[in-house]
Amino acid sequence: MSDASGRSSDSGAGRTPLPPARRQNVFFPLLAAFGGLFAVTILAMLAATAGDPQAPPSRFFRAYGTPLIVVETVLLVALAVMALVIDRRQSLAARSSAEGGGAATEGTPDSAPPQAAAPDQTSQRGEAEA
Repeated sequence: MSDASGRSSDSGAGRTPLPPARRQNVFFPLLAAFGGLFAVTILAMLAATAGDPQAPPSRFFRAYGTPLIVVETVLLVALAVMALVIDRRQSLAARSSAEGGGAATEGTPDSAPPQAAAPDQTSQRGEAEA
């Protein structure tokens, strides 16, 4: 329901609370921006090939098109890797702080509690020898 001001009169009951705010990963917006630039560059190269070969865009892309695409591709891959690495580190840090544990260790993707220890194999061998 809405009141006269157009605001909802629902007090928020039944809504799930928002998770605590995390630091923004700056590489995801950069990745989106450079992905858009890459798409525009590809479309401009395609449009330049359909036009007059002596037009300035056609000459530019003929001279610099391949290096431009290579640089943009390398930049996109580097930004994607950095975004994923930072996101993973932030997720592990958030998970470890939510569990009340220490800092997440590098190389352990899941910080699950230790499993119950397997029966001691040396005692099994000793029983078999006896």
